[in-house]
Amino acid sequence: MRIEGVDVKGGATVEGLEGTGWFAVSSYSWGGVRNVAMDIGNGNNADGGMVALSEVNLSKQVDGASEDLLSYLFNPGKEGKTVEIAFTKPESDGSGAKLYFQVKLSKARLVSYNVTGSDGSQPQESISLSYVEIAQKHNYELDGGEVKDGGIVSYNLPQGKLLSGAK
Repeated sequence: MRIEGVDVKGGATVEGLEGTGWFAVSSYSWGGVRNVAMDIGNGNNADGGMVALSEVNLSKQVDGASEDLLSYLFNPGKEGKTVEIAFTKPESDGSGAKLYFQVKLSKARLVSYNVTGSDGSQPQESISLSYVEIAQKHNYELDGGEVKDGGIVSYNLPQGKLLSGAK
């Protein structure tokens, strides 16, 4: 993961990620729901409106990025920042990692920051990000392990509009 304008030292070291300032995250969670009535005896099963999207939720170990994340909570910038999240998987021959899923948040703000820990363990941070626009790039793997670029699906919340993707 990386945040616009933040250059974390000693963060993620995976080759192939563009730019600097990447740091590791342990988990990612995001989703959306569409209200569709499914009433017994009602054959319409009507769509109730727009999609409701969740915040992006991440967890990570306390590390060199922690100071930057806490500062981002207190000072998100006038319009938020661009946040990029990259998922990698090991190369089949063990020679490194390949990129297979990417998320980009525009005008993102850190809206929740929590730290938990217990005696003898590495403290964990949980953060939540709001955003104005979300884009996801899904790559896919062919037989034999070759990863091919997939499409980008992007959605703008204020406009309530799918900007790119399978329509």
